Amino acid sequence: MWFRSLSSGPNRHPAQAALALISAGVSAVCFALGIGMLFPAVQLLLHERKSLAELCDAAFRDSFSSVFLADSLRSLAASLPSNPVPSFLLVMAAIGCLALAGGAAEYAQQRAVNFVVLNSAKQLRSRLFQQFLRLTTERILREGSAPNLSRLVTDVGLVARAHQLLLGRPMLEALKGSAGLCVAFLLDWRLTLAAVATAPLIALPLRYFARTTYAASQRALAAQGRMVGVLQQALLALPVVKVFGANRYEESKFEVVNQRLLEEEKGIASTNAAAGSLVETVSVLVVTAVTAGAAIYVFRSGLDPAQFITALIALFAAAQGLRPLNRIMQGLAEASAAVERLDEVLQAEVEDSIPRGPEGGPVLARHHDSIVFEGVSYTYPGRDKPALDRVSFEILHGQTVVLTGANGSGKTSLISLLPRLIDPCSGRLLIDGVDIRTVSLFDLRRQIALVPQETVLLGGTIAENIAYGLPDVPRSAIHRAAEVAQVHEFIAGLPGGYDCVLGELGSGLSSGQKQRLAIARALLRDPAILILDEATSHVDADSADRIRAALRQIRQGRTILVVTHDLSAVEDPDVVVQLRQGRVERLAKGQQNIQNRKRSVLCEARGLVP
Repeated sequence: MWFRSLSSGPNRHPAQAALALISAGVSAVCFALGIGMLFPAVQLLLHERKSLAELCDAAFRDSFSSVFLADSLRSLAASLPSNPVPSFLLVMAAIGCLALAGGAAEYAQQRAVNFVVLNSAKQLRSRLFQQFLRLTTERILREGSAPNLSRLVTDVGLVARAHQLLLGRPMLEALKGSAGLCVAFLLDWRLTLAAVATAPLIALPLRYFARTTYAASQRALAAQGRMVGVLQQALLALPVVKVFGANRYEESKFEVVNQRLLEEEKGIASTNAAAGSLVETVSVLVVTAVTAGAAIYVFRSGLDPAQFITALIALFAAAQGLRPLNRIMQGLAEASAAVERLDEVLQAEVEDSIPRGPEGGPVLARHHDSIVFEGVSYTYPGRDKPALDRVSFEILHGQTVVLTGANGSGKTSLISLLPRLIDPCSGRLLIDGVDIRTVSLFDLRRQIALVPQETVLLGGTIAENIAYGLPDVPRSAIHRAAEVAQVHEFIAGLPGGYDCVLGELGSGLSSGQKQRLAIARALLRDPAILILDEATSHVDADSADRIRAALRQIRQGRTILVVTHDLSAVEDPDVVVQLRQGRVERLAKGQQNIQNRKRSVLCEARGLVP
């Protein structure tokens, strides 16, 4: 399963991946031929008086390769010089040409591999980011953002490294080692089989080390996600950390997760070091033992020393070429842990935000009738107490509704149901008689605008923030939205005006300025349903007055839901819904409810029961 996911990146670039494999094959073949050409060179050195044709005929007459190669080699050698010195130089020149051809093929292979690896990593990051934006709110609330940040950076890096191992130089070296083994087999199959018979001495420990690395990599990636979470939390709360003198406290928290990550990484490094040492040591011991046994055989049987020496060179080349197998195995083990974490996100449940036509379900027309909460209940994951408990009430189109109540009474949870940031555990929410779970999110959300309690401004200019999600909107429409939101005068006074670039998260702006920019952004969408969550809770009196003035201008023709503790934030609301512990405690017409609330506050101040 994980290998299929790992190979999906190269599969997206089949031409470049094929070029990498073909180039690697050509380089390995040139390497094998170069080693094979050492055989006649060594023969010329040991048998100076014989011609190259005679040496080839004698060498391959009794070898395993005579069935396939002897005739062609003899015919080729007959056309070569009979003098040993020119023949030797010619063989060296042929080896040099093979080296050049192999080097060119290796360069082509590396170019193709870099293309595949870098583009695969880029596409994987894009897929992850798209998936992050489509994940359900429940999952984000449960996990937080730090593990996903770690996935995007660290896990993708491990997958890219695995692609490099599978297609890059380590794989090329392994291919060259295999080619060297084939040459050794052609020269002396008995000697080669004796060496290959010791392969389990390397394969079994490597498998054990790979499993150990996989488990340690899972723990290390989880620790890295926790470390990113601590860092993110500290940076976002930096003013609080500084003012409260909590530097040492945050440092100690970071040190705990950092130490845990260090321990896991040290375990991985120790495993890799042990595996590398084992492969190298066993390879040397095997070749040494095989060489000693073969030497005894040569002394006793009179085997051609040139053939023996060339076969040993091929075996040594094979041993060196197969050393990267350890890195490949360990890298794949680390990548498999990363792929498993990435698949958790890529296979996770997501929102359905694709536009849907009549064939796929009802299309939600622009809101024009009513919004009905019908026995709605919701409980957050991991909690026993419901945030909303059988909430039922109706809002008519064009009404301004105030949602009020103590902290934790369910106000934000209730408005989160409308754009389906969360779905009710039971009950229904109807817009114009249509259950919103039966329509696409695209149809639903395109007619809803939200001004959240914590204003979110993104990097870019002021105009880009107001026109967020509407890239083709004319500048005149942006100006009109800003004027209605009582923020045009402020923008005009900035350097660059609407083209002024905002700092991170709107740094440098006051809370009231941010809130009015958010209102302008919402108005530009011309929403049928406007949601304001504590729009005046963090602003000064002047900003609150400006926001109330903006609300007076935008009420006509749209349904507005305002979450607030301050009933004076909305002038003449049509309905006031008071929530208490997830239930509707009081539902009244605006003026009636405001008078009741004022009387209750006055009685509480005097110590009387209303």
